[in-house]
Amino acid sequence: MMGLDKDKNAVGDSKNFKYLNLLIHRGAKDIVLDSDIVLDDDEESKYKEGIKLDVDDFIIDGNGHTIDARAKTRIFDCTGKCITIKNIILKNGFAESGGAIRNNGELCIIDSSLTENAAWGPGGAIFNDYGKLTITGSTLSGNNADDGDYAGGAIFNNGGEITITGSTLSGN
Repeated sequence: MMGLDKDKNAVGDSKNFKYLNLLIHRGAKDIVLDSDIVLDDDEESKYKEGIKLDVDDFIIDGNGHTIDARAKTRIFDCTGKCITIKNIILKNGFAESGGAIRNNGELCIIDSSLTENAAWGPGGAIFNDYGKLTITGSTLSGNNADDGDYAGGAIFNNGGEITITGSTLSGN
């Protein structure tokens, strides 16, 4: 893990947002999670807008693990190109828009689940803000947005491009 102190950035059997942020920005182009990631109480203000996905040609393989923002912050703010998130559960994200993800980059979500995310504006799970978003083989369920006619419980698209195949959107 290139010098990352597992104990210093761990929460029980999970790791925190700081740990994941360090993994993303350490220079590797492909990471595979080996535990769940949970927002620590003292991380809320630092990651209010989410962990920056601002690197290009990057893959996060969740390896079946969960990233839990504990209904306090957004999980990811994607501005990079050719970013892939796969085999992961993103839950309890919360933000003004895009509870789990705000995307104005190029993002592919594969074989993943986005659940119980919320926004007090548009895009309960994802706010696609002039980005390119591809979702394949994934489930978006139980997400909520509270912005009247423009809510988009699962996804709100603001001028971007979206392709969804082989996926389920339910209960949003």
